[in-house]
Amino acid sequence: MYNCDMHESELTLPMQRGLHSIGVVEGISNRVKVELLRPKLAIVAEHIAAGELCILPGKGPYGIFFDGRNLKAVEKVREAKGRRPEQREAVFVPPNRLFDLMDFGRLEQINPDIDRKIIEGLYQANPAGLIVPCIKEKTPRHLITHHNIEGEQVPTILNVWISRYRILSILWKKLAKYPEVLLSGTSANLTGSETSLSCATARSSFGEIIAAAIQDPREAEWAYLFPDSTPILDLTKNPPQVVRKASADPVKYPGRLKTFSDILPELMWDI
Repeated sequence: MYNCDMHESELTLPMQRGLHSIGVVEGISNRVKVELLRPKLAIVAEHIAAGELCILPGKGPYGIFFDGRNLKAVEKVREAKGRRPEQREAVFVPPNRLFDLMDFGRLEQINPDIDRKIIEGLYQANPAGLIVPCIKEKTPRHLITHHNIEGEQVPTILNVWISRYRILSILWKKLAKYPEVLLSGTSANLTGSETSLSCATARSSFGEIIAAAIQDPREAEWAYLFPDSTPILDLTKNPPQVVRKASADPVKYPGRLKTFSDILPELMWDI
């Protein structure tokens, strides 16, 4: 597992290809352990602000996190994963920070009924990734994807926020010391391979670029709070569309999680 008892000096060990790994795990019934991780998450924030990369347990797979404004950090991720040039990483910020980047004027033209309250509700109802129009001047160009909307190429971003995942919430608070950082991330898997759902497969996929700080991966299995990867909703479509059901799939996981349909009754699930 990620070793939560290691000395903090170990966290600054040189890591191959600039990739840093930190000892954090979380279980729903282990809030005390999570609280003890606050000092280590402060060090993670320092690494991210310095342009370095960190591997942390994600909502399903392990995730690689970095400052999305830092093109060198983004390029390291893309090289490590073997990503295609047109692929983009997700932004991992809470709604109030996302709203600074969003083009609400364009969203209102596409879906007049979607406002800030609805977006906040979607994040509260379920772990969510939302594709939304963004303000080009406020968003790093290398994180932008363009969607063709009524013949116009509209800049968009994918934001993921998991309101009930305390490690992410704590990390974001630690990043308050670095207000310019735009926390971004991607799953710790190789492009074209199956999503890494355990520490063991993450380490196997990345080999030497995962730091030696990772200990026995079998002990980290309880870190996963949800059964699948993050569902993604495209709010640039009218009606809005679920482009990846994942852990919100009402057929695959009946009754496991609240769906988004109560918030967006017109949401299209059949993709």
